[in-house]
Amino acid sequence: MAKINREISSNFATYEALLQQRKHTKEKILILNSTKPNRKDIRYLESIAEHTTLKRDITLIIESKIQNDKDFKFKLRCAQLSPEPFFRFDSAGAAHRNADPTIKLEEQMVTTPHFNCFDSNGRNIAYKTDELKNNGQAKALEDINFCFVHFCFESNTRFPTEDYSEIITTPEGQLNLGSENDDILSNINFGL
Repeated sequence: MAKINREISSNFATYEALLQQRKHTKEKILILNSTKPNRKDIRYLESIAEHTTLKRDITLIIESKIQNDKDFKFKLRCAQLSPEPFFRFDSAGAAHRNADPTIKLEEQMVTTPHFNCFDSNGRNIAYKTDELKNNGQAKALEDINFCFVHFCFESNTRFPTEDYSEIITTPEGQLNLGSENDDILSNINFGL
């Protein structure tokens, strides 16, 4: 049996308002220039988001693997509701099993990329949008910024205008040499 989030199930109306109503990011440019405290292989950023009607502190969390720019996560957390993020997106990683008896068994396994939200019973439910189910569109969403716009659309999060924030994963002054793990010196003859 999957873990139940009791804080969300007992405050489900607040959870729905947090998720469905408009949220605003505070910064137009989100720069991932720190590493996650417990994982030095992950770029990490926590930024404040404001809910337009609820007076709750919302944290937008962005994670991106340094060696694989197609492996990233977006999370929204409201510590006043639950220490666990109330909405998230995983671009890569293990499949998620929706342990919900109302979902057909063959549809319970949801591969990445996928979104995660909660149902009224406090169960974490993974799902794919139509865009993630479409191979061509899903390929385009491997780009962190394209996918962030999709996440913002799905979570009703915008920069204060009808615009979206942009993510920069390579801090100024650093080169982005890609994530292929190729030896960049492999075709150079050093005169040996």
